[in-house]
Amino acid sequence: MTILQVATGISLYGGERILLSLAKHLKETGHRVIIVSPGKGEFVDVCRELGHEVVVIPLKKTYDLMAVLRISRLIKKEKIDIVHSHGLLVNIISRLASYLSGCPIVNTIHVIQHLSSNSAGVSRRIRNMYYRTLDNFTSGFCRKVITVSDAVKRDLLKQGLEEDKLVTIPNGIEENPLGEAIPLGVLPSGCGENEKIVGLVGRIAPLKGHDDFITAVKILMSSNPGLKFLIVGEDIAHGGRYLNNLKERVKKEGLEGRVIFTGFVKSIRKVMADFAVLTLPAWEEPFGLVILEAMSLGVPVVATNAGGIPEIIKDNVNGLLIPPRSPGKLSEAILKILNNKNLATRLAQEGLNTVKYYTARRMAKSIEDVYRNVI
Repeated sequence: MTILQVATGISLYGGERILLSLAKHLKETGHRVIIVSPGKGEFVDVCRELGHEVVVIPLKKTYDLMAVLRISRLIKKEKIDIVHSHGLLVNIISRLASYLSGCPIVNTIHVIQHLSSNSAGVSRRIRNMYYRTLDNFTSGFCRKVITVSDAVKRDLLKQGLEEDKLVTIPNGIEENPLGEAIPLGVLPSGCGENEKIVGLVGRIAPLKGHDDFITAVKILMSSNPGLKFLIVGEDIAHGGRYLNNLKERVKKEGLEGRVIFTGFVKSIRKVMADFAVLTLPAWEEPFGLVILEAMSLGVPVVATNAGGIPEIIKDNVNGLLIPPRSPGKLSEAILKILNNKNLATRLAQEGLNTVKYYTARRMAKSIEDVYRNVI
């Protein structure tokens, strides 16, 4: 098959990394993969470094008819067998392009869209109604909608999509990451060799629980001065404003030197391999790819019982679950792991067993089966 993958962003966060992994495995099984990026940036650079065919087509608005026409022409020119798009905006545009070109399309939803909710504020409710109407209508052109978790699937059912059109295929990571010559002991500047590191990795946004993490740090520092805390990631959605607020809070509360902001890190596993604990205190989370990456490195995980996280973590089996917006519980769970070596070892081993199921190869095979069933 010749497969067109349409990306939603130009950075290297969860959805883009999953797309790259999927493209790799599809190519290994003999398919031709062409990737459309909505702009230039880190994602395009990495695509080219990995030898993927990539075309930049700006996708700016849901009514971007020029983008619809350009994708439609690309489908016809390259004799695409199936289109696979990966986000709300690009799904709408790609569905229209596929309809015009007569090419079947599937989508993956990587986030909880919340388009069915009655959000606070008139403008947000109007926005939700607009996107919900477009998304539900254009989903009629789509053969299958892949959700990365049952939590995402439930959200789409509330939105009004048909259940028989939805299929859950969990994300997967590359197998044997420790066999990829990843050097351990890669410590960011400011971390000593013998210090225990507790980390939070991912896009910097309020819903990811960064404020709760810093509150937990303040609780822990009073009796555990030997800990260091890493916040890894960028603030893209808020133009750096939320990140600046977090940095100001750290400074105001005297946590400078103990809380380290690394910014974007291309090789996340190199940093996470030195963690004593990974935290994911998100208020909501569609899946939690970083959980699998930590587990694959033998790092114990503390995360919230939110969204798709409990589909991966079973409390006190392969990780610890806490309620969202509970920094006190977060600090307790972190200490529980740090102070109990047997528990940390058991959670790490069960985490390694868990990731044996969540492989990129299995994910790609399941998605390939979807392609074959809809063509």
